[in-house]
Amino acid sequence: FKAFFQAAFYSGVLFLGVSLIIMAINTLLLPVEGNVLSHAANIIFSILASVYLLSLLPIFADGIAGGKEENGEPSKMHTAVPVSRFLETLISYVIIPVTAVFTLVLLLYIVRNITGSFWTDNLMEPLLMSYSITVILVYLLASNIENAFAKSFRKIFPKVLVPIVLFQTIASILKIGETGMTHGRYYAILFGVFATIAGSIFCIVPVRKNGLIAPILMFLALISIVPPMDAFSVSKHNQTKRLENALLRSNMLQEGKITPNPSAAKKARQVIITSLQYLDSMGYSKDIDWLKAYADTGDFEKTFGFSQFDSANQNSGIYLHREPGPIPITGYDSMLHTNLYFQGAGGEIGSFEKDGKAYRILDQMLSDGRHHIVLFGEENRELLSFDTEAILSRAMSSGEGKEIMRLPDASFTQENDLARITFVTENIYIGNYTGSTGKEKQADIEAYILIEIK
Repeated sequence: FKAFFQAAFYSGVLFLGVSLIIMAINTLLLPVEGNVLSHAANIIFSILASVYLLSLLPIFADGIAGGKEENGEPSKMHTAVPVSRFLETLISYVIIPVTAVFTLVLLLYIVRNITGSFWTDNLMEPLLMSYSITVILVYLLASNIENAFAKSFRKIFPKVLVPIVLFQTIASILKIGETGMTHGRYYAILFGVFATIAGSIFCIVPVRKNGLIAPILMFLALISIVPPMDAFSVSKHNQTKRLENALLRSNMLQEGKITPNPSAAKKARQVIITSLQYLDSMGYSKDIDWLKAYADTGDFEKTFGFSQFDSANQNSGIYLHREPGPIPITGYDSMLHTNLYFQGAGGEIGSFEKDGKAYRILDQMLSDGRHHIVLFGEENRELLSFDTEAILSRAMSSGEGKEIMRLPDASFTQENDLARITFVTENIYIGNYTGSTGKEKQADIEAYILIEIK
């Protein structure tokens, strides 16, 4: 118990130090990819922490924890791994009973829904993962406790854990056909495999050999972070192929270029939308050659021929706000604060002067219902136009299950030889937004607009 928290503490300090180093490199030297921190966390907590934890554990004797030598003296293992009275009471009379009641509720749900929603309920995936982690940790903590509650737990719960985790792992695999592989589902399946193996080991080997699960966990963790079988490489490849196949079936991908198809089948549309949303949210779309046209403009409807919002729940809404922090303004001539309501014809956002020349910036609604932020110079000369569809598209792609945007996700820049505009979203709400199909758009944005005149 002490070794576990000691390993967790040292690993946490190490991760904090590595995080600060990565932040310093990103700030002072060169840009660092966003997933570097995640990979560092995987290595530290999955590999280094496990190795350090094992190094702190004593050499286990052949006797059972809590047992005694033949002369009646406490065994070496019992002496090396003492269990405090507080921990014994907490595990035996609080954690184990609560886990037992929760298990009963979980089993009742599975039995009632085994032929229905169990296989499609997305809530069950994280719930059962949390349950599996809890059971394994409690089992390990209860290994050195010799009372009726702990003995019953060690005898019964591994046999309960295996079928529950096995069912959920199968359900997660089946969902790949529906929504494709994501890095989250990859880890859910991988942990399901580990929990199934761990539960089986707990069922057939004595308590003193619980350490067998450690190298298995380390091996699976290593697989999950080393290309080409790591979570991010596998999910990127799967979603890319899923999107590519849907485009090919709809005759929308020809000679490496995407052809818009307004009459694409509903199922194909859904695959295209969900796969592209995942690729967008992970920043992968810009790495795919035949998606470059979309990645450069962020214009989904123009690229694919239909709106990515048509299939959304008409009663749903997305609200995002930018995380607190300063906005870099170096190099810009003016900054305007605005609130945009995409339910009308737009209007003038603001005006400013530079070198005695007047400039205006307007919100213009086009004939197809789109809104552009347009910068005008003297004599009503258009200098630069910015399509707000990219803002809405990114919000819809990354907004599900989130509330906060980082500054890079909230910033959009458009420039040419005459000017540069950066649009920084502070708050955005999208409700019942259906694109330019003739239906009413309900999208409200609070933002700062930074302008540079070249």
